[in-house]
Amino acid sequence: MAVIQQYRPFWATRGFDETFDRLWRGFGARPRQRRTEQGWALPLDVAQDDERLVVNASLPGFEPSEISISVDDDILTIRAEHPTTEGKDEPTYLLRERGHGSVRRSLRLPDNLDIEQAESEFRNGVLTVTFPKIEDAKPRQIEVKVGS
Repeated sequence: MAVIQQYRPFWATRGFDETFDRLWRGFGARPRQRRTEQGWALPLDVAQDDERLVVNASLPGFEPSEISISVDDDILTIRAEHPTTEGKDEPTYLLRERGHGSVRRSLRLPDNLDIEQAESEFRNGVLTVTFPKIEDAKPRQIEVKVGS
């Protein structure tokens, strides 16, 4: 049977990497994709401007029918799950580094969004969810008047 090994010219430093990863856990972004209790970590980008808030989620390998988006009490939850393969012929993996199974990520949304008008699009493995801001919550300029 063939064995495939990942080429790691600096394999001796792996112990240092793991030690520093544990030391810095919880301080900002993690350097590597991690497995969580719910499944594989789902990387997100969240951006906003005066008109909207945009959430981008990386979901390579998923089909749109395998993705669900929900908002409950201002909590956005994105879930994606591949159909189960139980009972089907699974290949014997010699190396498996890409995430598989299910992913889930939740985050609290600000109060100034119009949840009812939210839109989503899935293209090239990236899910984009756009929330327009409520008109009253958008920044406004207030004219300064001179008193007499």
